[in-house]
Amino acid sequence: MTLISKIRKVQQALSPYKPLVWVEVSKSAIIHNYKVFKNLAEPAGLAPVIKSNAYGHGLTNIAALLEPELPSFFAIDSLREALLLRGAGIKTKVLVMGFVNIENINNYKLKDVSIAITGLDQLREIASLLKHTQTFQIKLDTGLHRQGLLRNELPTAFKIIDMNPKIQIEGAFSHLADADSEDSVHAKKQIEEWNSGLAELEAHFGKLTYTHLAATAGSHYSGINANTLRLGIGLYGIDDPAEGSTLGLKPALELKTFITSLRDLQPGEFVGYNITFKAERLTKVATLPLGYNEGVDRRASNNGFVKIRDYLCPIIGRVSMNMISVDVTDVPEVAIEEIATVISGKSKDPNSVVNTASLLGTIQREVLVRIPAHLRRTMVK
Repeated sequence: MTLISKIRKVQQALSPYKPLVWVEVSKSAIIHNYKVFKNLAEPAGLAPVIKSNAYGHGLTNIAALLEPELPSFFAIDSLREALLLRGAGIKTKVLVMGFVNIENINNYKLKDVSIAITGLDQLREIASLLKHTQTFQIKLDTGLHRQGLLRNELPTAFKIIDMNPKIQIEGAFSHLADADSEDSVHAKKQIEEWNSGLAELEAHFGKLTYTHLAATAGSHYSGINANTLRLGIGLYGIDDPAEGSTLGLKPALELKTFITSLRDLQPGEFVGYNITFKAERLTKVATLPLGYNEGVDRRASNNGFVKIRDYLCPIIGRVSMNMISVDVTDVPEVAIEEIATVISGKSKDPNSVVNTASLLGTIQREVLVRIPAHLRRTMVK
């Protein structure tokens, strides 16, 4: 039995199970955000970035939703993600942007899957051991200095590639280090380096099918020679940078659960590990069946919020592995099994992705991708 078959069998077995915690993803919000950037990018194509479980939204769900929109390709991080997409019946072209070793390249010959050349050592290994024809995109290091070929390495790379006809180059890309800044000197230098490097690549290989530098944050920079925009965080409704954008994006994700227990704390009583919360009044406490195993950051202890109906309820005490306690004293006629929204899809709510990230002193991407893949994703209107 293949890995994909095993995954499908497990999914089928779990389908009748009613989860305690689940993720709702708005289809209309995703499509709205996609079309915002499609209009912004034209005439360039759009490549949705769906790596890391589509930023927590569900890899195959998002791919299936966007496939009818005819994106240029899906950008992912690993060959494993490519296998999951093909196993789910997704046929759209895929670019694996992360490092892939030669063993995995040789073991899987997948249709319309391109692989990034991320360094000279990897390229040498590929040229030496590649067993079948494979399409690649060259990553240029224009100043982020994590991966990619430097400009002075291109002549060597050209010789290696020219000697192996199995290596088919169809594109090139790079990544901006400081695109969040509105007028970054570093970003402008990277754009110049990219434009020069791309000219060198196309002088050698001819016109490339896919060329891309900017992601969501870099979409406002002009003067980039490229025919594709990679759409990451913006696809999911988060402006990048978050402050001051007028794009009208719609956050697509909500994390939900329900109340499993209610109890009253008398003044002076405590709740949770390390007795970090002491009731100052008669306090009604609701227990919710999720914790840091389900994506609630421990830094939200005595700090974060959930919403029950339209009432904002503070998280009190320590966030545990699988439980949190919230103060529901001010929620009239609160009841067991009432739904609680832990991450809100309304941008202005204190428990939205943007405001949760600010509260925790981190970035929106971390809040999203820390939502575990094992939680069920439900696509809603």
